[in-house]
Amino acid sequence: MDNEQAKSIPLAHIQPVPFEETITEGSSLTVEDVTVINHRGIINYLHRNGIHYKVARQHARQVRVFNSAKRRSFLAVGMRNEDNGWEILNPYYSGSIGKRNISFVRGVDMKRETIHLFKDTMSFLSAVMQNKKGHPLEGDALIVNSLSILPLAAPYIRGYGYKRAFTWMDNTEAGRLATLALRDLFKAEGRLEHLPMNFLYASHEDVNTWHRAKLGLIATPEGK
Repeated sequence: MDNEQAKSIPLAHIQPVPFEETITEGSSLTVEDVTVINHRGIINYLHRNGIHYKVARQHARQVRVFNSAKRRSFLAVGMRNEDNGWEILNPYYSGSIGKRNISFVRGVDMKRETIHLFKDTMSFLSAVMQNKKGHPLEGDALIVNSLSILPLAAPYIRGYGYKRAFTWMDNTEAGRLATLALRDLFKAEGRLEHLPMNFLYASHEDVNTWHRAKLGLIATPEGK
């Protein structure tokens, strides 16, 4: 596919991230309990990804999930989405419970001039960790959760008066196409400046890999 073809792809045609298509258990999962993040296993999982549990607590919860197909429960990090469903992740599973939708996080800047767009929870939390030692982002944040529902981002952007949109998509073909589609959406908003952040993590596949490399949790490619 050449660049001109990519530029013409509408939001509705963005394909889901490949690994998400292997997740088939969503309908058999229900939330049993929601608490503050406190389990050692969940804290260690976050730590391995470079996320301090106190930062994660500001945006996410610890969710106990029951899998009716396997008749057992497991713990995961969970973030609410805009349909009151849950986007959950742990070392063995990443998916949704309830209707899949985007997640929206209000920033601390009351001027509401900036919005950040992330592919998933871990990308968002990684960017927060890189922001002034884990302080909340000044601008609003929109977490897509699945590129297959990228069009749902549009109503949260159109007509809200944002001046700058920072995108943090993966350095993959799917991420590139998502960035192009969002660029076209921002252009339609007139004065909304698009600032892709991929240059920060150009040598890594995604925001979390870059974040972990900066912390020394994984090796950094030579010369980067």
